[in-house]
Amino acid sequence: MLVLLALPSAAQEMSGVWLSPDWFFPGTRRYTESEVRGVARDVFDRLKKQNVTSVFLETFLRGYGICPTIEQPARNSEARVVAYHPEQPTHPVYPHLLWNYTVQFDTVLDPLQIFIEEGQAAGIEVHAWVHMFYWRMDNNDVMLGWHNGPSLWGRLMHRYLEAQAERLSFTQGVDARPGYESLVEKELNGELPLKALKEASSLFRNGCDTVQLEALLKGYGIESDGHPIGALISALIKAGGERPDFLLLASADDDPFPAPRGTHLRSIYVDPENPEVRRLLTQAITNIAEHHPGLAGIHFDHVRYPVDGQGLSSETGVQDGKYRYFSASDSSEMQQYRLLTSTLERRQQAVTSLVTEICQKLPRKLQTSAAVVPLYYRDRDQGKFRTSGYDYCAQAWLNWPVDFVVPMMYEYHPYIIRTLTDQYQELADQARPERPIQVYPGISRLRYTRDGSVKPKGWVFFDLSLARDVKSPRQENEDLDFGE
Repeated sequence: MLVLLALPSAAQEMSGVWLSPDWFFPGTRRYTESEVRGVARDVFDRLKKQNVTSVFLETFLRGYGICPTIEQPARNSEARVVAYHPEQPTHPVYPHLLWNYTVQFDTVLDPLQIFIEEGQAAGIEVHAWVHMFYWRMDNNDVMLGWHNGPSLWGRLMHRYLEAQAERLSFTQGVDARPGYESLVEKELNGELPLKALKEASSLFRNGCDTVQLEALLKGYGIESDGHPIGALISALIKAGGERPDFLLLASADDDPFPAPRGTHLRSIYVDPENPEVRRLLTQAITNIAEHHPGLAGIHFDHVRYPVDGQGLSSETGVQDGKYRYFSASDSSEMQQYRLLTSTLERRQQAVTSLVTEICQKLPRKLQTSAAVVPLYYRDRDQGKFRTSGYDYCAQAWLNWPVDFVVPMMYEYHPYIIRTLTDQYQELADQARPERPIQVYPGISRLRYTRDGSVKPKGWVFFDLSLARDVKSPRQENEDLDFGE
């Protein structure tokens, strides 16, 4: 089985499914090894009947995992779980999927390993689906309660707030700028007292409970309207603090995480260029790969910058993800265009280099893949002096050392799915003819593959009715029912 899993993905057809543990294990209670194994067995029995060959199991998301950091000090020694600690090189685990894991034959039987074993029994390979730069939504009305546990990105937020509290504490009484006078005493006037900053820092050390954060800020006279992380950062900057270097912020200090057009959701991304972000991601993903025998591959998701232009400086002239047209006859716009182009080249290099570094550090030949935005290689600027969110995401996957990509086409018309898949496969063949990246469309309607509307050599299915962050009534699923 291990030999078969090591074969190049190009040698086989792909019929895959993205699976999130949230669909089976809501965080309203804790689960046991036998419960997880029973659910996994049932899921794979159903998928086998659908002729599914691959499962992409959501393993690392929002800065935590469904499996722990594992250590094996010496060859032939017993593997052991390293408990999460904010000051140690470990990653936290989903609290409700954490128990005293059994160690068997130098293997830790955590939720990921259980799914790998049950998948092997059904003849289905399991890939660890890992989220890279997306952290969470700054929307208390949509985040689920069990998504507020300890997080690597919460750890960085804690360190940032601690550093800013020390900085402002040192400068208070010396700097007479407006805002500093409120740092000493609790004044309910919308400013940020030092005490509030320290209390917020403590919250992020042990978790990311933004409901508590909103209440804390309100107690100090700071209204957040359900967006407390942005409100906290905005108030801190107003008080003389620095912008966090590990997060991608909008250029406006008063609205760090604006909602893109057509939605009220405010996404928060960590910065792919930040050294600590890169180190923590590499550490977590390589640890997952090293200590899960039978794992078929690593599947990168949110391996991009946000499409709304977040993190771009105001000097680029970009305000959001809408199309931005630059006039070749306007010198100021051409200056903006040149700055934007150089910034996007740097972004592409940041993402490509991290994917390359992680792939090179994988302990054995695992399949590597990525979920990618569907129109990066079609609707980009490409010298037309026109840019959009597809440029801003900087997802130049043709340069990545991955085996396959999955453009998230979901509910596109079958003709568009067929056309784009063929176009992208042709580009991939040209870019790396000796071992081209394979292109498998991501779809949300399996009937397209059954009625002949779409006839790709592979596909990956995602159930759009089961979005992980959104508190919305569950809609009836069309094909595969992965919910309760």
